[in-house]
Amino acid sequence: MKRVLEREKPKSNIVYDMVTGYFKKNPKCEKAVISITADKANRSTKQNRLYWLYLGVVEEETGQPTKDTFEDNHWVKGLHTQFKYDYLPKQFYDDGAVKIPSTKTLKVAEFKAYLDRIDREMGLMGITMPHPEDLYYEAMGIPAPKYGN
Repeated sequence: MKRVLEREKPKSNIVYDMVTGYFKKNPKCEKAVISITADKANRSTKQNRLYWLYLGVVEEETGQPTKDTFEDNHWVKGLHTQFKYDYLPKQFYDDGAVKIPSTKTLKVAEFKAYLDRIDREMGLMGITMPHPEDLYYEAMGIPAPKYGN
């Protein structure tokens, strides 16, 4: 069970509700541990939606599938794997193995940089990425423009 606590907001009811709820669901449990860690702000849901929208646009333009496929007895990289390999930092091991990070573990700022890179690289190929206002501004951490007076 997780809850996000904010410095300037009340917390006592959140902790109380978590503890009583836990012991209610686990009547045989006599002890529990509470742990507080810093919020690491992994990629947002809107960033993830924008990312898969981008992949869908590139798939439509190029015909390359978004996910890996198995064809003619071998794996073909999908856009998701190819973009991670092309645009994210890699870890190289002594045995020659390469580790590509998962997009699930990217922080909001890292995912923003990743989306920016995809947008820029696809633009160089003549593929224009959509910037739907409901996703783009929040996903990229940009204040939405004010319309009207």
